[in-house]
Order: sequence, then structure tokens, then C-alpha cells
Amino acid sequence: MAHNDSMEQFLSLSVILTGYSKADLLGTGLAQQYYDQLLSVVDEDICGELWTAVRKVVSETGNNPEKADREVRKKVLASPTLGPLASNIIKMWYLGSWSQLPQAWRNQNGAKANDVDQVISAAAYAEGLIWRAIGSHPQGAKQPGFGSWALPPRKMPRL
Repeated sequence: MAHNDSMEQFLSLSVILTGYSKADLLGTGLAQQYYDQLLSVVDEDICGELWTAVRKVVSETGNNPEKADREVRKKVLASPTLGPLASNIIKMWYLGSWSQLPQAWRNQNGAKANDVDQVISAAAYAEGLIWRAIGSHPQGAKQPGFGSWALPPRKMPRL
């Protein structure tokens, strides 16, 4: 599969897993870095299996986010092979970190040197989706602005 196609599948899956739009994810400037992190840990065969599952989900659910979410839960997150990868993709986008895959996964699929607990980069920490989700800013990385603490927090919509 061409790089552009697999990057599109990575972004499609990331949209479903995070609940953020493709534009929001690309706006972090980290899509390529996260995609490269995944490829540094996972063999092409397993990535191919992941991209195939994503294409199938997208083709079956169209633009219906609820159906896509349900299908990703059944076909990707519940999979012993794909589930740990999807969980780590969520962690990358929200926390800017990679967690070592479970030992059972590594025994079954092989271990790579880059599969260790790690913060991906300083930018990954600062741009983590967690900060948007909680309506805050990353401590020590992006300050809220002079006098901002004198104002009440903005109201967040209830889910």
C-alpha cells in the first residue's frame, strides 16, 4: 500500500478513535510523527491488517460516526492484535506518549526496540488532545495568558 493511502487510513482511524476531526488532528502538526511512531513498532503485515479493518469500517458506515465507533469497537478494539495498537493510537493523540505493548502481544507479534514507554516529543506533550478535552493548557508548555486566572473557566458542553 502506498504511503499516502496508509496515512489516510491512519487518519481515518484516528478520527474515529479520538472524536476529533481530521482538520483538528492535522492542526496539531503531529500526524506524521505519530504515524512514524506506529510504523517503528509494528510490522507492515499488522499495519496492513489494521488499514484493511479501517477501510472496511469506513465503507460499511459511511459518514455515520456512531456506527463507525461501534464497528471500530467490534473489529479493531476487541481484536487481540489490533486492539492494543488502537489503544496506543488514542494515547498518542491525547497524551503524546507511547505505552509499551502488552507482553502477550509482543510474544505473539514480535518486539521492536522502539516499543518502550516514552513521551513522543515535547510538541506531542504540548499538543495533546487531553488539554482541549479538559479545557486547559499544558503546564509548562503553553501559558493561558496574563490575568487569565482572574476569569471564571469557560463552560464546557455536557456530553
